[in-house]
Amino acid sequence: MNIVFYSNCQCKGIKYFLEKYLTDKNITVNFIDMQDNYQMIKNNIPLPIDILQISDIFIYQPIEKKWDIYSTDENIPNNIMSYLKKDCIKISFPYIYNASLWCIITPSLGDGVTGGGYFKDVNKYINKECIEELKLNKFSLEQVINMYNNGEINFNYEKRLNNNLFILKEKEKKCNIIVSDFIEENIKHIELFLNQGHPTTPLFVHCANQIIDILYGEKNIFPYDYPEQYFAGDFRLPHSKYDNQYWNFKYNVIINDDVYIEHIKNIYNNYEYELDSLAKFYGLDKRVYFDKNNNYFWGHNYINNYIILFDSYDKNNIKNILEIGLGFSLDDSDTAFSYKNNYKTGNSLRMWNDYFTDANIYGIDIRPELLFNENRIKTFLADQGNENDLQNFINNINCKLDIIIDDGSHYKEHQVFSFIFLHKYLNKDGLYIIESIQPDNIEKFINLTIFPENFRNIIQENFIIKYFDGRNGRKKDDFMISFQLK
Repeated sequence: MNIVFYSNCQCKGIKYFLEKYLTDKNITVNFIDMQDNYQMIKNNIPLPIDILQISDIFIYQPIEKKWDIYSTDENIPNNIMSYLKKDCIKISFPYIYNASLWCIITPSLGDGVTGGGYFKDVNKYINKECIEELKLNKFSLEQVINMYNNGEINFNYEKRLNNNLFILKEKEKKCNIIVSDFIEENIKHIELFLNQGHPTTPLFVHCANQIIDILYGEKNIFPYDYPEQYFAGDFRLPHSKYDNQYWNFKYNVIINDDVYIEHIKNIYNNYEYELDSLAKFYGLDKRVYFDKNNNYFWGHNYINNYIILFDSYDKNNIKNILEIGLGFSLDDSDTAFSYKNNYKTGNSLRMWNDYFTDANIYGIDIRPELLFNENRIKTFLADQGNENDLQNFINNINCKLDIIIDDGSHYKEHQVFSFIFLHKYLNKDGLYIIESIQPDNIEKFINLTIFPENFRNIIQENFIIKYFDGRNGRKKDDFMISFQLK
């Protein structure tokens, strides 16, 4: 009898107990291990069809459709299951995973396939958001470390446990073997994981007992207190004082907070502000917000457009940015819908200041009470529809601009006039972006008829034009256009 495993290294623990059971029963079995499923996928290793065709029992972890022939989804042509004999017994078990036992953790390579992630995420920390949020809120590294030492950081254990269990239970819908109930019942009382993807002996016993029951109708053959076996090596992670305090472990753990302080330093020092996170932090309507039911609530889809536009740029080479319009005043009557958190006038400039860390950020507005200067931000009184005002602004900054963003009056006359005047002050490859083009003007911007005829030729000869239509049943003016100087 041939038993073939198609999984990550977790099959080693299950195989150990199956082999022991079958040996004690004098049942002759040939165990065949294929390479770890994620290694096969990563390295594009051909399917071992000869092995699959002789399999009598095929024990596997379900693999999603997106992995094509390596998938266990039988709707995929030439999937790995299609080569099994008709009478082959198939038994599936989930990728056994739980990252909620540690305050911060680094992902393993196998998480990219059986865990549902991607290989590019391997060098990213799990639960890094709690540290990144502190940096986003302008806490220094020294302050964050002091907060850690004082027990003041929320590592969201309960939320992460519930999320891990939800994912596991979703995977178990395709499996014969169930482990989530055992984890929920014993997570505080028994050491179930050496690290997030390496279960301990009790979980392997739980899986093996179920498989033996399926195959031979015998229950609970192996006890859960079976001596620990390090089937894939002892990759036990130390715990933090936070872990121990939250979980109140009923078994012995190793505490090493120095390890986690180093993780915090790495996360903090390597975190680059993400544009969407900044827009949310500053309460800007440049991003879309959803309510608790995931229905559209408020805002424009501009941030996703900016991410696309900036993808080909080196942020460090952006030196000078102008945004027309400083935002609305908190005294404005229509600001009740403003996304509560931290919004105040000028926050869009603050977002650019945080994102483009080597750039001077300039802003202009017609309302003197809104002007301010801070860090690398300078603002000027100017009417975007007035040539003298724009020229005075240019004379004041005395430099060319890498990015110009028109989020001013949204009147077509001002949008057209500002572009005609300011485009000549763009650097090579510079971007000129116009937000909130009104519905009646969209088609005219697309075919350029909104511009004087002689200027249309200038645009066509000198600029690469991109349109971003984010209306999709939301805001009628969720339309922006970019002009990139060739």
